[in-house]
Amino acid sequence: MSSARRRLCIERGRTSWQRQVEHPAYRYFIFSSDQAVPIKIGPAAIDSSVEAFNVFRRCALNYLATTPTDTSDYPDKIVLMWSTVHGMAQLIANGNLVYDGDELDWVESMLALYLQG
Repeated sequence: MSSARRRLCIERGRTSWQRQVEHPAYRYFIFSSDQAVPIKIGPAAIDSSVEAFNVFRRCALNYLATTPTDTSDYPDKIVLMWSTVHGMAQLIANGNLVYDGDELDWVESMLALYLQG
């Protein structure tokens, strides 16, 4: 079961990255515009009205629940996964990060590496 949940998290991250790179107006809207909606992070919880984030968060929570990860670490782990996907999308879309290969596969391998342990 944990393997299927892990795979789902990777797929969610991959899909999110692809949407960000292929739709720069969307990326700008959620991260740079005056309309951006914050993701509020506390020591034990994350709160957001950004549905794309909430889908990813639920997926990550389902996966993390199958691991020995302490629940107090969940918010940090989720933010690390989210930040990796969106940071890479921003850097690649802006030409600051150039990868000699399939970028989508690279993002997927980064998430798989992170979720290994």
